[in-house]
Amino acid sequence: MKCLEDVSCVRFYEAKRNVKNYVNIIPSEIGTCSAMLGYRGGEQRLQLAKERPKCFNPIIVAHELLHTLGFFHEHMASDRDDFITINWENIRPGREIFYMKLDNKTATDFGYGYDYESILHYGPMSFSDNGLPTITALDSNANIGQRDHLSPKDIGKLNAMYNCPLKVEENENQESGQTEDGGGPAEESEEGEDESEETETEEGEDEVEDESKNKIDGDDVEESEESINEINGVVKVELAKKKYIPSEINEI
Repeated sequence: MKCLEDVSCVRFYEAKRNVKNYVNIIPSEIGTCSAMLGYRGGEQRLQLAKERPKCFNPIIVAHELLHTLGFFHEHMASDRDDFITINWENIRPGREIFYMKLDNKTATDFGYGYDYESILHYGPMSFSDNGLPTITALDSNANIGQRDHLSPKDIGKLNAMYNCPLKVEENENQESGQTEDGGGPAEESEEGEDESEETETEEGEDEVEDESKNKIDGDDVEESEESINEINGVVKVELAKKKYIPSEINEI
């Protein structure tokens, strides 16, 4: 939460008993990390699996919170074909829906354009069925699927969505500016690929999936004790600043 608050006007508050609309952060009963997409009203669940340390990487948590705040995955953008190729034949059966392309009436980039470095972008090997890339970036130098830090465009879009008075280039000068690494390292393999990815469940929720079977000797992520202490158990927070209705940001 802090890494989002540090770069925007969005604020999370512990909800009181009489609050009607809130995000309920709870331990997952099915071993996933998931978040409902966009403002819905009432209780809105964000689930983190205690047994999966990767779920508590601050940037993975930020990824899920961005879904709660109304963000789709970046690789689903309407203009994605100008930047990436989806290799449908390599995608694990049943996961194709997670690579669908949105139209520009469903989602907007607020003029920031496509973002290879977004924490909401899948990596090249996400949900590979055969060890071959599911996404190929047309820019050979692009780093897709990183989970190290919020990208400048992630920050810009968040501020634009919630009408924040901040500009991306000014964030470094804020008193509570973002930490240099954005919170913590994502788990990576020897090739530097992110080993934890997110996808939508049948209920339209987002879950972290372990792709280690497509990796070689992935390094263990360092567990953030502070993050676990803050999030473990049931914590309720209320969305601030602006409410997004389902007709503006639809569930996949």
